[in-house]
Amino acid sequence: MLSAREFAYALYGAYRLARLDRHGMAYFEATIEGFWRSFYAAAVVAPGYIILLLLHPGEGPAGVSWLRIALVDGIAYVIGWVAFPLAVFYLARAIDRSEEYIGYIVAYNWAQVLQIGLLLPAAAASVGGLVPSRLGETLGFMVMVAILFYQWFIAKTALGVTAIVAVGLVLLDLVLGGVIGLIAGNMIRPGAGT
Repeated sequence: MLSAREFAYALYGAYRLARLDRHGMAYFEATIEGFWRSFYAAAVVAPGYIILLLLHPGEGPAGVSWLRIALVDGIAYVIGWVAFPLAVFYLARAIDRSEEYIGYIVAYNWAQVLQIGLLLPAAAASVGGLVPSRLGETLGFMVMVAILFYQWFIAKTALGVTAIVAVGLVLLDLVLGGVIGLIAGNMIRPGAGT
């Protein structure tokens, strides 16, 4: 079970990393138990993820039930939380960073909490008409660049890899997310899987 203290330390560590402070890594429990507990971040992020989906509903295809959409998006969400750590497990072994793997995934998972906290206000401002359309797009782009840089810094710091390898990890995360999203989108369309 995740303690309030570990949760607070993890969020503080994620915050320190967001400020480009390498010492933020000291606030994460980089043990096998801490690794598994870091996936509690998925439960913390889930309400924000649902809100993002509701802000950008994309008007589901005609004839598709909301139950189907919710199930497919829910399964895609879980797969998204598992696919990247699994891929990095094998990559870390290949680049001789197995010892740093657990700390990296712990930091990566808890960083998702800060990232959703950054995405939600930007999406709400853009969709809610609080800012002009063009400014909303610019704001969204800037938030995405900040998040990608944050992920890059975490990979470089936690794994102790070169800047290029860290870029590769960020790109891997983007590609996996894109593939999962594409498959989920195809499953939602009428006639998919029938």
